[in-house]
Amino acid sequence: MSKKLIVLIILILFIVVGSITYKTINDDKYKAYQNNNSVSSKKTIEAVTKEINLENSKNFNVAK
Repeated sequence: MSKKLIVLIILILFIVVGSITYKTINDDKYKAYQNNNSVSSKKTIEAVTKEINLENSKNFNVAK
């Protein structure tokens, strides 16, 4: 009886530790994915803004 109980407790411990580790790894991957997206979004916005400013300056020069 006591051997079965010890094995059961060890098995439950493995499952709990494994699930916590799995969740932590996935959370870190998700955070890294979000950070990459936010950086690329900022770069895209900056590039579009520069393009719009360039276009506006061309139009301004033509209007002169």
